[in-house]
Amino acid sequence: MKADVTKGVLPKPMIVTSKQNKFLNALIRNNYNITKTCKAIKMSRKFYYQWLDDPAFKKQMDTYREREVDMIEDAFKDLVHEKNPQTVIFGLKTRAASRGYQEKQAIEHFGAAGIKIEIIDPNQKKEKTVEEVEEDE
Repeated sequence: MKADVTKGVLPKPMIVTSKQNKFLNALIRNNYNITKTCKAIKMSRKFYYQWLDDPAFKKQMDTYREREVDMIEDAFKDLVHEKNPQTVIFGLKTRAASRGYQEKQAIEHFGAAGIKIEIIDPNQKKEKTVEEVEEDE
């Protein structure tokens, strides 16, 4: 929120309550697990979801979620450096898909309607045309 200079109004600071702060501290200790955090501070998950309507708390949770993703990325990179095969494969499929490390191809079509696209399976036997049968005889 920006300050309204014409009226001399300053924005209210976004401050979480002491109970919300206790929750946020417990969240780190419980590896960002909401259920475990609620149990640790003897609080219902219902309150957590109600708190998400509070802009100050939601902003803090967004920050904590970013920290969680950073932590996961760090662990992922550690496993890649250890040459963990599953992690390397996952990393290539997700981060290097543009280089061909993917299991499926995405096809985008831009053009006029009415164009027929036929995908032919090279392993499937092709039926002979009448002309080809006559040539074989």
